[in-house]
This record gives sequence, C-alpha cells and structure tokens, in this order.
Amino acid sequence: MNANNALNEDLLAATKVSISMMDAINAAVKEVSGIPVAAEFENSDGEGAEARWFIEIISGNAAIDLEVDATTGKVTRLADEPIEGDVIQGEEASSTEVPLEKTDK
Repeated sequence: MNANNALNEDLLAATKVSISMMDAINAAVKEVSGIPVAAEFENSDGEGAEARWFIEIISGNAAIDLEVDATTGKVTRLADEPIEGDVIQGEEASSTEVPLEKTDK
C-alpha cells in the first residue's frame, strides 16, 4: 500500500469514528490541563475499529502525550517529557515590527 492510499484510508476512517478530533482534544484536556499543541489520527486496521487520536499537551514544564480511543473516548497517558530551553525560561522569541503599508485607493 502506498502512502497516498494509507492517508486516504485514515481520512475516511477519521470521518467515520464516533470521537472527532475536537472531542479527543477536549477529552485529553480534561485529563491533563494545559495547551493542546498537536493531534494525530492513526487507524491501524484500515476499518476504524482500532482508530485512535494522539494528542500532545504542554502542561507546565512538560509535553504530555495522550492516546484517545476514537471509538470509546478512553484516554490513556503515554508519556511525559520535560521541555528544555526557552519555553521553560519564559523567554519569548525576538520580534521585529513590520510597518503597515499605506494604501491610497
């Protein structure tokens, strides 16, 4: 099976499961408070019976990976990974102001 067929099967399965991406994100945030930063759908059997959402949440100084069953909505905590670097320090990336262009019409 090529990558396009697998993607098409996952997209079709994602439309047929009872737990949408937003439902999965909401369930994950109820389990772990924080900011959801990524959501990914996986359908290992091609039919949707073993479909699941993988949600990543930033909570405090950790990235929390959760799995949400796309059929039942059951949430399983998979991993907690500490975040290193500027995010923990609260440093923001430097920004450069870009002047707005004046339009005369």
